[in-house]
Amino acid sequence: MSQITADAAGAAADAPIPDHPALTEENINLASGRVALLWKALVAAGVVGIAASIVACVIVAQSHSVSSAIAHTKGALFVGVVAVLGPSLGALFFLMINYVVNAGWMIAMKRVLEQVALLIWLPAIGVLLFVLSELVSAMSGGTGIVSTWLNDAITAEEYFITKKKPYFNPFFVGARLVFYLVVWIGLARLLWGISRRLEASGDRWLNNKASFHSAWGLLVLALATAFFAFDWLMALTDYEFFSTMWGVYFFAGAFFVTFPAMALLLTFLRSKGTLVGLVTEEHHHDLSKFMFGFVVFWAYIAYSQYFLIWYSAIPEETVWYIHRKQEWPVLTAFLVIGHFIVPFFPLLWRVFRRNTILYCGIGGWLVLMHVLDIYWIIRPALTIAREDPVGFAPGLLVDIPAIAGVVLLYTGVLVWRLTKAPLLNVREPRLPETLVHKNYV
Repeated sequence: MSQITADAAGAAADAPIPDHPALTEENINLASGRVALLWKALVAAGVVGIAASIVACVIVAQSHSVSSAIAHTKGALFVGVVAVLGPSLGALFFLMINYVVNAGWMIAMKRVLEQVALLIWLPAIGVLLFVLSELVSAMSGGTGIVSTWLNDAITAEEYFITKKKPYFNPFFVGARLVFYLVVWIGLARLLWGISRRLEASGDRWLNNKASFHSAWGLLVLALATAFFAFDWLMALTDYEFFSTMWGVYFFAGAFFVTFPAMALLLTFLRSKGTLVGLVTEEHHHDLSKFMFGFVVFWAYIAYSQYFLIWYSAIPEETVWYIHRKQEWPVLTAFLVIGHFIVPFFPLLWRVFRRNTILYCGIGGWLVLMHVLDIYWIIRPALTIAREDPVGFAPGLLVDIPAIAGVVLLYTGVLVWRLTKAPLLNVREPRLPETLVHKNYV
């Protein structure tokens, strides 16, 4: 046996488990009995919300065309699906970045990040159902239900579609979607599998393997996420509109919502008597700093995109913003204020970043702003190029239960998932680092 092989074999021996009073079975495992009623109630409420949106669709169809009511309901459900896709994508990004840089401070929350990332299959199913129904409708009836660019009449005469016809070919669109879903689910399951193997064997070199896959995976994940945003947010809302910053804008929102969502989730877990003494005030402080950083980053990307489109003043680009500013002025202004100005100043103060009640309040507000951001992107598009669009007031009858239903269903399944594996891998080689982590800023 060569020396290198011998060294590797020695490294694969069980990693020592640190001696720490918080590393007990009860503290690192969420017993299903503690949350069984909660996750079942959340799932039930989610199903009821989705069903209520369908009932509301029938009610709206009494005063509007059936096609407009169905399109509006599908669009509202898609808002919820994209909203919950954000934290799973962001958790996967964050997990891979930490693998690449060999970060040790976040090991205490790593398993929870893995579970959030692994749950990406749930919004992926929602995306798949939405896109399949659009493509089937387009191929059978000549037009999509929500997607205006999936329309044979437009495709035949519209300049912007004819120039992009190969890209918008339904079969190519479907193939790209399969690629996105395979990348998302495949990377999440790959990293989860490595983590579980590390937990079973204690082989510290498995972290190097995860770092290797994360290095190339970040590039592929970034491309898949950006092109998903081009296909099913940008083209969906206005096929004439285009922005080279759109992929970054969607990424900024997905990454942004991960930190307030994680802050709320970890606080919930600690309230259930788990991760006490492992996820500390210091870890929450760091999550709060990430919250602040991505509040600023989102605002920077949103402003930069708006400024460049305003400056160039190309009609097919500016009309996207003009429609939202003129037809949805209150929501547009509220998003600017609520997504940036309101959280900016509190998160500057150390007391807000270290007080559980205060930063959870900000975290809940930021999750709401993320949902409203996705709503602002998709909802106005449901009134464009429709003979009988559903107005704002009757639309809320569908919007609220549809979006809330999807979010509650996702949250309930996530809570259930957290009972299926330990909340901390005690054989992580960098576990001692996270146990003594401390902030000095």
